[in-house]
Amino acid sequence: MDEKMAALEKQHNEMLYTSVRVGAKNAGGSGTVLYSQDGLTYVLTNHHVIESLYDWDEKPNPMTGKLEYIENRSMGKIDFFQYDDMSTMVGTTGHRSTLEAYNEQDDLALMKLQTKNTVDHVAHMYPRGKESEIKMFEKVWAVGCSLGHPTTFSEGHITGKSDEIDDRMYWMSSAPIIFGNSGGSVFVERDDEYKFIGVPSRVSVAGFGSAVSHMGYFIPPDRVYDFLEKQQFQFIYDEGFTPAECEKKRKFVKDKQKQVLEDLLNEERENVV
Repeated sequence: MDEKMAALEKQHNEMLYTSVRVGAKNAGGSGTVLYSQDGLTYVLTNHHVIESLYDWDEKPNPMTGKLEYIENRSMGKIDFFQYDDMSTMVGTTGHRSTLEAYNEQDDLALMKLQTKNTVDHVAHMYPRGKESEIKMFEKVWAVGCSLGHPTTFSEGHITGKSDEIDDRMYWMSSAPIIFGNSGGSVFVERDDEYKFIGVPSRVSVAGFGSAVSHMGYFIPPDRVYDFLEKQQFQFIYDEGFTPAECEKKRKFVKDKQKQVLEDLLNEERENVV
């Protein structure tokens, strides 16, 4: 294989093949495979891509008469694309997936494939704590399922690192994105690898709702790491944690949060009565 073809294969393996299409009840978008080991595969996406997969009910417990806060979650779908000759898309493989973690304010969510088969291509995450080394003018690639199309990519540069939207920091790139890119990937080349540095989430709008596709906002790497840490999924980026340890921590936090919500709910009910 000559040098040019080897470079193209590397781009396919590390950017194109790590990107997937995410489907929910009333929406669709993109996602990135961040982890696939020991029968567990996780895909990162935007919260607004999957928000139709869950809702909440307030139901009385027949034994105690107190209200309980119950979350209902539906299955999502994640599509992987198959290629001949590296680039000719010849089919898709769809997997049912469960919503494992989400945060509306951060606009991030984590999905788990309902299969024990691992996948071959997982994105390389940019090293935590070194985000300041990424500079404006650096070349980047935005990858995702634009308008629901099989995975596409665009090239551009980092054009901003200090935009605050809804009390959250976003970076901007000139790599064109459009609806459907949400939840996908932005990559930069580092140390002979294409590193995942964020999640395309917003596009600038001008005039009568016209998208300014070369002014795309993405969630930067520090926010991705913070989300995974707060949601107790550290094993995705840190080998010092195991999936079992993180699951135990998540259960403890979830039970505690649920109890707080139910106590508040019943306190409000008693005050009304």
